[in-house]
Amino acid sequence: MKKISYFIFGFLFNSCLLFSQVSVKFDGSLPDSSAMLDVQDTARGILIPRMPMAKFGSILHPAQGLLIYCTDDNNFFVNRGTPLSPDWTMVNSKWRSNGPHIYFTGQNVGIGCWNPGAKLDIRGNHPDDPTALSIGDSNLVHKLMLSGGRMSDPNPFIQWKVTDDLRFMTDAGGGSEKMRITNNGKVGIGTISPESLFEVFYSTYNYCSLGYTDGWGNYIFHFEDPSYGAGQTGLRIRRDRSVYNPNDGTGYDENTSNTAMAGVSIWGDLYSFGIAGFNDNDNNRCGGILGGTYYEDYWGSLGYKESGGTGYGGYFTSSTTGTGKSNQNASTGIGMGAWGDLMGADIHGKIYGIFAEGENYAMFSHGPTYRDNIDVHLQNNGTATNTALYTFVATEVSVQTCGTATLFNGTANISFDPAFSASVSSEAPVVVTVTPMGESNGVYLADVTCSGITVVENNNGRSNVTVNYIAVGRRAGYENPDLSHEVIDASYASKIARGLHNDADKQTNGEGLYYENGALVVGVHPSTLPDPNKASRVTSIPKPTKHLERLMNDEGKGLIGD
Repeated sequence: MKKISYFIFGFLFNSCLLFSQVSVKFDGSLPDSSAMLDVQDTARGILIPRMPMAKFGSILHPAQGLLIYCTDDNNFFVNRGTPLSPDWTMVNSKWRSNGPHIYFTGQNVGIGCWNPGAKLDIRGNHPDDPTALSIGDSNLVHKLMLSGGRMSDPNPFIQWKVTDDLRFMTDAGGGSEKMRITNNGKVGIGTISPESLFEVFYSTYNYCSLGYTDGWGNYIFHFEDPSYGAGQTGLRIRRDRSVYNPNDGTGYDENTSNTAMAGVSIWGDLYSFGIAGFNDNDNNRCGGILGGTYYEDYWGSLGYKESGGTGYGGYFTSSTTGTGKSNQNASTGIGMGAWGDLMGADIHGKIYGIFAEGENYAMFSHGPTYRDNIDVHLQNNGTATNTALYTFVATEVSVQTCGTATLFNGTANISFDPAFSASVSSEAPVVVTVTPMGESNGVYLADVTCSGITVVENNNGRSNVTVNYIAVGRRAGYENPDLSHEVIDASYASKIARGLHNDADKQTNGEGLYYENGALVVGVHPSTLPDPNKASRVTSIPKPTKHLERLMNDEGKGLIGD
């Protein structure tokens, strides 16, 4: 046995001197040219020094690359540091390859921690850092797959494959869940059981759901708490700019108008609307929809119940005076504007039609005014009932004046009211009636003009009797008025009644009404019928330029509990 040992020592000594390499081979072959030590055997291996990890520190100035077998966890460790600052790193032997793939055969893998609690446990700057990503916990995620292949892949993505819900937790306040992705693809913030594709749940009284149902794409619910006072709303949409720099719209459609909220209904089916607002109107001063200025200078409401309890289909005001309002020197607002192609307004009252009042005038008609009933004026007579007065009517457009005058020595030259003279037509004679108010020989008209008359006593009388006179003439410019033939037609009122309709009655329909080629027609014009060849306009409206530096200056948007 000693001879064999001497032989090996001598062989090694001679090998080191001759080749600067060491070969441990019983067949006597030379070491591989690339190896300083070449050991070959078919039944035995090399035994690396073994010790517990506590003994690693007793090695004086361990060389970089020094290899040791740790008896604590039966793993190899190598010094990846320096002799003065060693860094003992485990040489993992549980990674396996299968063709081009690699997999781990052990238990858990830790990055930034030595005590991983999941299949993959990633910690922060030190092992006790509370922030971590754990993948592989049986209660969370069963598989994480990174797809895309290469960094240059144009469409990389991360795919989570779960059999249970995916939960996002925080350690703040002892640990609480902030977001959950259920295994059926729904996302909830503030809720563990989202009912829509994406649900933000603030409280039982305040939450919103996106992708809610087929019938309701989105749903927002706000249960009002009176303790929060006025200004509460289920949805607040605000359009704003940092400085006054007009960004004018160019029209009234969905793509050319600037709005805080737009409602677009492409298909105008029965009872369909772009925007709808409903209110039970239990109390006064409330309505279905409100539109107005921020400072309440003017506003209007649809489905409004006013302070006296009267319901209005539409209520509009621009009056800036009154209790609770500030006064202004100039009056600039108009309560309601109505422009129409066929009619400016269609107003029907079951009991009363229109009540109009104004400081300067109650109603001004620019154009002919037609009526098929009497014109009544009410005169205050100091009693509980006004006196009814009726407007004088004539078969032509006439103007009249009247007055009294006194003859002097049997003659009177009377000048008409200048307003009458300016309004009466010179194309038709002025008809005058003169009546003496005392004894005389009678009087006659010696001259009649648009400016006045000359009255003379009969039989060369010289009395100074007083006379009354009435003068009636055609109104200048209206000697032969051109009336709208369809309006004076006896069937006009019935056509209006048939064509227009009170749509509160949902059982019957109006017949329709239009004006074409100088005639009023009862019926539906072809241009208003649905287009059977109308194509769907499934388009996306381009988003406006978004400046990342512009942050919302209103409410913050943190998660619950933060």
